[in-house]
Amino acid sequence: MSINYDKLETYMAGSGAITPPATPTDVFGITGSADRNVYVLRMGIVSIQTTAGINLWHLEKRSTANTGGTATNPDAIALQSGNTAAGATIVQYSANPTTGTALGHLACIYLSSPAPALPLEVQYSYNFETELGQPVALLSADESLYWNFGGAVLPNGMTVLCYVHWAETPKS
Repeated sequence: MSINYDKLETYMAGSGAITPPATPTDVFGITGSADRNVYVLRMGIVSIQTTAGINLWHLEKRSTANTGGTATNPDAIALQSGNTAAGATIVQYSANPTTGTALGHLACIYLSSPAPALPLEVQYSYNFETELGQPVALLSADESLYWNFGGAVLPNGMTVLCYVHWAETPKS
């Protein structure tokens, strides 16, 4: 499926350096909108930790919204100055939320996480258009897509950086 970007408003958002909780679940994600259709094009993640290692991450799609937790909302940056304000909400958690209903994992990856002194060239970027043939649609304010650590014990000194790239259209 090819997207006509002339008819879409596109945005990006990146996290600050996230120090997840001791047994993280949802760490960073995007939540849909009540008045706009949200199409997630790409999501990326990179991490470092005290001792280099490999960690399992999931891209988790949810049909109901998360509640609670300690969250911040990174700014959504319009890629063109004429775009309206984004309808989607970006969320990063430093304390676990009560997660919404999981529809399932869209991807499961083992991500290398180097020690801070090593170069940070190990980034995972999931391009939904290329890998799935279409973006992931979030068609309500309850639907969301998150990088999730599965509640596993966080390695010592782990810090995570994430980004999301998406497009929106007004609902008819």
